[in-house]
Amino acid sequence: MHIWRAPGCGWRITISTLEAPLSSVCLVGGDTIRISWACVDDWNCILVNAQNHYMGLIQTETPYYQPSPAAPAPFSLNTTYNDPSLSGQTSAWALSVQNSSNIIVFGAGLYSFFQNYAQTCLNSSSCQSQVLNVDSGSSISIYSLATLGVMYQLSVNGQGIIPQSANRNGFQSTVTAWTH
Repeated sequence: MHIWRAPGCGWRITISTLEAPLSSVCLVGGDTIRISWACVDDWNCILVNAQNHYMGLIQTETPYYQPSPAAPAPFSLNTTYNDPSLSGQTSAWALSVQNSSNIIVFGAGLYSFFQNYAQTCLNSSSCQSQVLNVDSGSSISIYSLATLGVMYQLSVNGQGIIPQSANRNGFQSTVTAWTH
């Protein structure tokens, strides 16, 4: 599987003064071996019941308008599609891994550049609190995770476990390797 989406393409429609965000979610599941090379801009990637997946060079940006309205608005969670719990956070997960095994992420840039369309949050890396969530039932290896604008680079069961402040590396924060 190959997923690519042109940067900035289609995440919102502007008609005069009416602005309507579009939902951009990549839902992946199943037990077939999959290799994904992805440049996924403005998307949220959700792995549910996935097995034997390799994801390389993934990149996401969470919605610029959040947290006003707070996620999941202007949409609602839909359990039919295994929408992940937001664990009280007000911005979307860039990557959520649920009940999945043998997942390898090699190269990930998960960015949050804005808060309510403003970039003042970048100075304090507080555009959103968390960006990547793995549930305790999943097995995953992540190599070269780069984040920007987030307080916690990685969360387990909605609880931040890797603070970006411990991993500053120039413009971004970088985790070399993490397994669960």
